[in-house]
Amino acid sequence: MARNAVVDLVFDPATGKFTAELSAGENITGEVQFQNRCSMPVKVQARPDSTPPSPAEWGGAILLFPRYGARGTLPDLFKGVDSPVRLFAQSDGPAQMSIQYL
Repeated sequence: MARNAVVDLVFDPATGKFTAELSAGENITGEVQFQNRCSMPVKVQARPDSTPPSPAEWGGAILLFPRYGARGTLPDLFKGVDSPVRLFAQSDGPAQMSIQYL
């Protein structure tokens, strides 16, 4: 299913970080484009399922500085993740991400 949205990252008391699943519970199989729309860095990480990334997995995330983005397929962007189909974001403060995919 296609998605063209702005996603707010929400505070997660378990981690003390602001997080969101950018893929909205859907598997992303084609090209995806995402952008950091806030004034602080945001980490983006892919997963093979709906389980959020562990603290160790966030270490291999793409770090997007304010107003920067990325575009490509999840396997190309996240080479260290086996069969990536879901996308998550995390920041230290309130943040917004835009995401588009078909």
